[in-house]
Amino acid sequence: MANTKLTTEHIMTVVPDGTATPYMVHVVLNDRLAELELDRKVVPQMLYNYSRNGMIVKGDKRKGDEARYTRDEITEFVDRWINKNYKIETKVEVVEETECEGQLEAFEV
Repeated sequence: MANTKLTTEHIMTVVPDGTATPYMVHVVLNDRLAELELDRKVVPQMLYNYSRNGMIVKGDKRKGDEARYTRDEITEFVDRWINKNYKIETKVEVVEETECEGQLEAFEV
């Protein structure tokens, strides 16, 4: 399976000046869906609607020239959207087996 972490480098290629319009958020989201091999495309109008209704940054309604998002806001939104719609945890951490050795003994009956 593809890498499940949205990289800063990926966002920087789409959002070079540090802020993005809802259209650019749509590009990042579609790129992420393609990278995860999920068969879906999101239309830009959906992200403009999300922006107007405060769904990209929870509770922060933006429209017109105000609708600009930082890299961190984009990353959080894309991860949250994919987790909600596909039940895929996009922030994966690999735990080494040696880190868990002492913890397993505590649960033995």
